[in-house]
Amino acid sequence: MTNQKIGIMGGTFSPIHIGHLILAQGACEEYQLDKIIFLPNKEPPHKANLKIVSGKHRANMVKLAIADNPKFEFSDIELRRTTGFSYTSDTLQEFCAKKSDSGLLFLVGADSLDYIEQWHEAETIFKLSHLLAAPRGALSIEEIDKKAQYLREKYGARVSLLHQPNIEISSNHIRNLRKNHLSIHYYVTREVENYIYENHLYED
Repeated sequence: MTNQKIGIMGGTFSPIHIGHLILAQGACEEYQLDKIIFLPNKEPPHKANLKIVSGKHRANMVKLAIADNPKFEFSDIELRRTTGFSYTSDTLQEFCAKKSDSGLLFLVGADSLDYIEQWHEAETIFKLSHLLAAPRGALSIEEIDKKAQYLREKYGARVSLLHQPNIEISSNHIRNLRKNHLSIHYYVTREVENYIYENHLYED
């Protein structure tokens, strides 16, 4: 991974949807990234009380969704952890240990950027990565800019904005559609859609 600009995109991905893919593709083009690595979380601390399908299913869906894009890669670095929660700070340290440059860019939604100070070892995240914030949720561009400037001034964080439309698609909405026996067509790739149906995921 030496001397490459690498994007890191973590998430529960339950399921991965077209919003994730559009965000990743836009980041690749806007910041000329060599690749983006998709990292399904094992047990994200902020979702500890949610029922999440197995890591195996989520990994398989990610692989299916990104298979046709040579710049997208899958990593099970977090899924392989045997104990404890899945922390972004730990993951970035593992990746940095394999790299000789500082080309890690971490993709986050603006809603996550708004409370990233509360994440485990947030200052490690700021030190080891350049944050790319995408429009998401109710935050305006002005509010995202203000938060980014605050993080730069307080922590010396590297924060840049992704100039993309705010695509309000959520995995939670897709799960609710399935639970109510409604179509998820176009929300996910055809391959992921078929996988969900074949494995009877999110039916209850």
